[in-house]
Amino acid sequence: MSASAAGWNPMRWDCAARGCYNVFARPKIERFAEYLPGNRGMMDIDATVDVKGNFLFIEWKHPNAPPMKDGQRIYYENLTGLSERIVAIEVIGDARTMEVKKLRVVHNGVFGAWEETDFPGLCARIDNWGEKMDRAPRHVQKAAAL
Repeated sequence: MSASAAGWNPMRWDCAARGCYNVFARPKIERFAEYLPGNRGMMDIDATVDVKGNFLFIEWKHPNAPPMKDGQRIYYENLTGLSERIVAIEVIGDARTMEVKKLRVVHNGVFGAWEETDFPGLCARIDNWGEKMDRAPRHVQKAAAL
């Protein structure tokens, strides 16, 4: 893989040499469920970035996968409803090939309409968001301690 294809933060896991990443390196977040109230479980977020205190989340779904479950949908509605500075994009596509079929944006607690797109279209949306956030003043908010 070339440096440009790997990006700034390439995955440094060699599945051929070390086995399946999900088995050996992914935290077993389901083990925390008994410590959370109600019928809740931790979320596995596919990608996220912070640009000057503005957050973008990407949730990737395979075209043959079932739709986003209610818990995940509610999570993204609640998360993006916390602040105008939090945006999520749900992507339908093949993560192995990075082929994108469609996306929808979640902002201010509301899922937008599905938009047919491709990988360059997704990249353009990310680029547009990144440029806009990079021009915005830095936002720093103190989080409550655990």
